[in-house]
Amino acid sequence: MKTAMPATLLTTALMTASVVTANAHADEWTGHTSLLLGSKPIAEDDWAKNDEHGAIAILTDVRRQSWPVSIALDLYGTGSERKTGGDKYETYTAEAHLGLRKVFDYDTGFQPYFGGGIALINAEQKSRVGSVSESEEDQTTSFWVSVGTYYSLGKSVTVGADIRYVDGEVTLDNSDIDLSGTTTGLSLGYHW
Repeated sequence: MKTAMPATLLTTALMTASVVTANAHADEWTGHTSLLLGSKPIAEDDWAKNDEHGAIAILTDVRRQSWPVSIALDLYGTGSERKTGGDKYETYTAEAHLGLRKVFDYDTGFQPYFGGGIALINAEQKSRVGSVSESEEDQTTSFWVSVGTYYSLGKSVTVGADIRYVDGEVTLDNSDIDLSGTTTGLSLGYHW
């Protein structure tokens, strides 16, 4: 299995995290930026040759300390690659999740959260059967919801877990592909 995330999506995530972190004043702003690694099962009837995607994400939330909720900007890449003999099949999604996240801060070091919002999804399917290569992509807009927690390892370093449901459907190769599913993952992050 090979996990892929387009370079432009990763560059955008890193630039966003850098700008937010550089402009955040400790007495006015708070937030998290985390790198998440995980997986997402895919409906076997739709992408039968790739029934599980690896996932990589940049999770970012930021808020003024007086706000009850944070603004969330999470960038996901999921993908799978399978070879059968000389044939190769690849399926990928690039997703931007925009929304709100409520983070609860407890003295125990745990910071559970829940959130949701809009998901902008680009799906791509590639195949090479013998000497014939094909590639197709489609986009959709849908929704996401998640629950998870951060755990503080010190003043600024966190580890965490995230469970996220994303809905969506695209059309590839004249077939409707159900992208709905639950992504689970573990994260390592920075809190300010």
